[in-house]
Amino acid sequence: MTRRLPLTLMVLLLALVPCAPARADATPPTVTVPKGIPIQVDGNVTATEWAKATTLEVGEGGATLKVAQFRGTLLLAFETQDAWIEGDELLLTFLADGAPEDLGAWSKGAVSIRYEPLKHDRAHLIVNRSEAMAVVPYDDQVVARGRFPTYACSVELALPLAFLGLEAGKERPVRFQVIRVRPGAGPTIATWPAGLDVGARPGTHPPDMKQSVRWGRLLGLTQAGGPGAISKTAWKALLVEQDEITRRGREAHVLMREMVEERMSFRKQNTLVDEQIFGNLAWIAEREPLADVDRLLMAKAHRMVNRYDEALAVLDALAGARRKATTNRALYERALTYRDMERFTDEAATWEQLARSAGMAMTRRQYELQAKQARSLLEAWNAEAEARAHDAARTDTPLVEVTTNRGRFLVQLFPDDTPKAAAHFLSMVKEGFYDGLRWHRALAGYIVQVGDPTTKDGDCSLAGKVEGDRKVDVEQNERRKPWRGALCFARKPGLYSNGSHVFVMTGPRPDLVDDSGVPFTLFGWVVSGMDVVDRLEWCDTLVRARVLYEPPAKAKRAEDGQDETPEDK
Repeated sequence: MTRRLPLTLMVLLLALVPCAPARADATPPTVTVPKGIPIQVDGNVTATEWAKATTLEVGEGGATLKVAQFRGTLLLAFETQDAWIEGDELLLTFLADGAPEDLGAWSKGAVSIRYEPLKHDRAHLIVNRSEAMAVVPYDDQVVARGRFPTYACSVELALPLAFLGLEAGKERPVRFQVIRVRPGAGPTIATWPAGLDVGARPGTHPPDMKQSVRWGRLLGLTQAGGPGAISKTAWKALLVEQDEITRRGREAHVLMREMVEERMSFRKQNTLVDEQIFGNLAWIAEREPLADVDRLLMAKAHRMVNRYDEALAVLDALAGARRKATTNRALYERALTYRDMERFTDEAATWEQLARSAGMAMTRRQYELQAKQARSLLEAWNAEAEARAHDAARTDTPLVEVTTNRGRFLVQLFPDDTPKAAAHFLSMVKEGFYDGLRWHRALAGYIVQVGDPTTKDGDCSLAGKVEGDRKVDVEQNERRKPWRGALCFARKPGLYSNGSHVFVMTGPRPDLVDDSGVPFTLFGWVVSGMDVVDRLEWCDTLVRARVLYEPPAKAKRAEDGQDETPEDK
């Protein structure tokens, strides 16, 4: 877990927090720390491990801190009865008695531990100690592991007593405070001891941060410098593991941000997503329960690689989240998934559900507009569904089988709607033009494209600029629109002819046009094997395309270069 961050940032954070009311009782509470048993630092606070610990109340709402010691190790467990939210922070400060000058958190030897469960999508542990007018980070003196489901969250921490400045054979009280900061429109703060004033005023340090006189006292800490509760080997393994959890979690979330920010240029690579998102999260899940942000990430990743049923399954598991923010984010992702699946009735209902729960009028209007757009798409989709049913029942149209390294799919052509385009594509298929080419463009939830002859050598890095020699006029299909599964010719901006590049829609874009506002020529659709198309990724191979069926009369006239007659139709 990342721990390198100046202590001054903690002060800046607290400057945003309202001052907590001062306690009427200025006598600091004392706690004699009991000797417990060794624990497994995994974030799971079990009754057996913590039976002998002392429990401290941290504000209202059921947040508690358990304190115990085992040999030369201080053991801590923080629990909440509510969900952690993004920006939640836990701050612990220790100062052994005997400091030459009481400067609170800035005293020489003062140790601060800052735990951010969901900062940057991953738990962060920041450990510092004040030494000779400087704040020094310590990466190896504290281990922490947390569990952050939708409610009842917990974290376990362990640190050597010697790190607090305690010496073997000498017992010294340790001054101690706990601060929990919860963000929001009005940030809230809870402390132990209750009522500490840790809110900074302009130009000053928080009163109970710059002096420790009202902090609590931990007594009875013994065996400093002796054997730890965890062996050196196990301690090192925990440090390595928690750093790896942070690294893997960050890698998964960074990739998703790249995919979202570069949606129209990010090359769809299922293998990369499986490794860096699903692989990393699976590794983490074997060691600690995934947080809501991780499960939302999984749902979005499934959608971004056209695995819509899997996305909905993950979102179903989030349906019981207690946090409104998590519920709303899950609903938002569900609405987008329904749109990509062309389930517009469900999409509209989801937007309407979000609108009902929206707190701001502007947000509510945005969701209502999305619902209206979904209803509009539903009307257009009904016309498309009728056309699909009609075409699926026909037996007099060409069929082309496309074999890829991911499997095979079947395409039905529309010679009645776009005769020149259909004939052009059929002739290139018969010549074997597409055999061995790569899908050089693959955009998740949008299209997969093929047709550049330079990709036959397996290199897709510069593909997309070269086409076959023959061209055909642009035609408009007035009957069918580019919904999922539509097969269209691609063309460069400003050109009014089609070449060899074709693409299959993997998301609904019924109003899709080129840069000059002209629709692309739609000349076929995928009648079976759309799951194969959904699995295609950047630089996959089109192994072979072959004409599976072509009506005899139309085939003969196409070979002779003659126009169709009414009888052919």
